[in-house]
Amino acid sequence: MPELVSIVVPVYNVEDYLSRCVESLLRQTYSSIEIILVDDGSTDSSGSICDTFAKIDKRVKVIHKPNGGLSDARNSGLQVARGGFVTFVDGDDVVSEKYVETLLENAQRFEADISICNFRRFHDESELLVRNRTVEPVMKVLNNVDALLELYGPLYVQFTVSWGKLYRRALWEDVRFPVGKLHEDEFTTYKLLWKARKVVYTGEELYFYRQRSGSIMRSFDSKRICDIVGALKERAQFFKENNLKHLNELTEKRLFWTILANLSKISEKETLADGNQIRFLRKELINLVRHTSIRDPLFRLLMFLSVPFHNFVYRAYRVYNNLVLKFGSRNSKVRGLI
Repeated sequence: MPELVSIVVPVYNVEDYLSRCVESLLRQTYSSIEIILVDDGSTDSSGSICDTFAKIDKRVKVIHKPNGGLSDARNSGLQVARGGFVTFVDGDDVVSEKYVETLLENAQRFEADISICNFRRFHDESELLVRNRTVEPVMKVLNNVDALLELYGPLYVQFTVSWGKLYRRALWEDVRFPVGKLHEDEFTTYKLLWKARKVVYTGEELYFYRQRSGSIMRSFDSKRICDIVGALKERAQFFKENNLKHLNELTEKRLFWTILANLSKISEKETLADGNQIRFLRKELINLVRHTSIRDPLFRLLMFLSVPFHNFVYRAYRVYNNLVLKFGSRNSKVRGLI
């Protein structure tokens, strides 16, 4: 029998986009699928749309539950998934008709536990009509450590987000999304990459991510800042405990620049309401500088100087980064500063 693939779709107030999403799943060239629509307490007609699709196609299963957030919805779908492989598609996104077929074919061909594809952002449906875009025809087959290193390279987004991936379901036996957290993928994906024996990536664009102006991922607030800092701290500790020194240092550098970037954004706003955020970030910065595992003396000096001069250090970094983008790529030694 063909391998069953479970597609988990968290749904919350996406009535304008949900039909397009589910239709793209029902048109998959690989037909041995179950589509698990998790209605996370929607207050619009999303729940009814889910039920309509369940009546049309027996491969569609629907879960109606009280609102618990994105992580809780995905976890609920995982709980009932029966496929040997599982993938996540957000309810306002769209996938290529070859999405499942290609990811599964790559996973089976290379005996990979995780199969990843490239994606394209779009704002309007008409953008999906653009075909034959020039995309680097890259195919990567990686062990777990090399896959984790991709979290710090040009494919950072593709390797971090939970969607756009096909996972062997067994990887999820002791892993779940953190309920109540934003940046839930930052808390989760690295654990799965570490557990995977092999990871395969294709540069083919098979997932289409809808960029919405009101999306939670585009907002800027205390909760989001706190959670991204917490996610990176947790990841650094995970790498430290598993004796992955280089990955630990890369994560601490990412944490450092994340703190400085947010301090700079808040300083530009200059409102009294941002005082707690500034105190939180400065405390995290000082703690990181005091206890860092980074061995590079130049970077340690940069961290030390950032405590009294965080705005200056970050602005200098931005200028440097813009010059790099304009005049050429970083050499390997300088790249260590990022």
